[in-house]
Order: sequence, then structure tokens, then C-alpha cells
Amino acid sequence: MTLPPPLAAVYFPFQEIRPQQEIAIDFILNSYQSGKKIVVLEAGTGVGKSCIGITIARYLNDTQPPLENYLMGAYFLTQQKILQEHYTKDFGGFNGELCS
Repeated sequence: MTLPPPLAAVYFPFQEIRPQQEIAIDFILNSYQSGKKIVVLEAGTGVGKSCIGITIARYLNDTQPPLENYLMGAYFLTQQKILQEHYTKDFGGFNGELCS
């Protein structure tokens, strides 16, 4: 369930997707397609987990019906307030707001 290039341009927040981001996006989308309802991504510093997460959230919110007993949207968890500010600056305002 790979995002084709035109869709990647719509959902990915930056101009280019790095290979490791594309692998993670494919893995997550394939997990959902195989019936998983929740997928957790663990990846190193600098991989682009935020970009991966926002891409998946945007794509699923646009293409999938809501699951029973679940609200549409996504959760981004961080232990640092400065990362919340970073997420809001880079990704806030798309289909809702990011807030703490």
C-alpha cells in the first residue's frame, strides 16, 4: 500500500521523502491494510518520525472511514515542550490544531 508519488506530494509535509521514511510509511500502511488498528513507530533521532506520522495521519483521515469507538485524528506524544512547539510550527493547522 505504497503512497504513489502524486499522493506523497499531497500528504508528505516536505518536498522529498527519504528512503527510510518511505520504508516506514509503507510498513505502517501495510500494517493497517492487514487489519492492525494501532501501529507504533520506534526510530532513531533524525529519521523523520514526525513527518512519517503526519503523512500517515493525513492519508488515513482522508481515505479511511472512522473506526467504531475511535475519533478521527492522530496523537503525537513527546516528553519535551520544545518538540510540541516544533510540531505546531511545522504541522499545525491541517485538519485541526495541535495542542498540549
